[in-house]
Amino acid sequence: MKLLEKNNRIFFRFTALLLVVGIVLFYLVVNWIIRHKVDETLRVNRLHAVELLRQGKPLPQFAPILEVHILSDQHGARNIYSDTLIYDPVEKEEEPYRQLITHEKVGGQWYEVINRTSLVESSELMLAIGGCTLGLGLLLFVGLAWLNSRSARRLWRPFQQQLDALK
Repeated sequence: MKLLEKNNRIFFRFTALLLVVGIVLFYLVVNWIIRHKVDETLRVNRLHAVELLRQGKPLPQFAPILEVHILSDQHGARNIYSDTLIYDPVEKEEEPYRQLITHEKVGGQWYEVINRTSLVESSELMLAIGGCTLGLGLLLFVGLAWLNSRSARRLWRPFQQQLDALK
């Protein structure tokens, strides 16, 4: 039975390593997908804000989601993505936001347009996906361990019976 135990240990280690690597890669890919979608939403919101500026319509001021400032001096057009923490007076805590800061020239005037979106929903989604993935990974690990142990015993039973008969 020592050979079977050694085989099981190797199997458990390899399976655990694969599951850990798989879960980490899955987390990174899902995080990248969510980040990409958030950045796309920020780009679309920036385009809407700039279009309202071009049409001369008033912009809705939804601080901290959308802020527009008139710049006094000349700036080059730029887009800067960053993460920031903003205090929420309702929740009485700082919450994570992803923001796009853009300098746009509209009608001869430079504006700084700041678009933000909350990452709270994204982090909650990541926690839910991570929890489900971890649960599924553990279930898969336990199931594979049980299946491997059962099939290995069945496979080695004739050999073990021969050894017992020789004793």
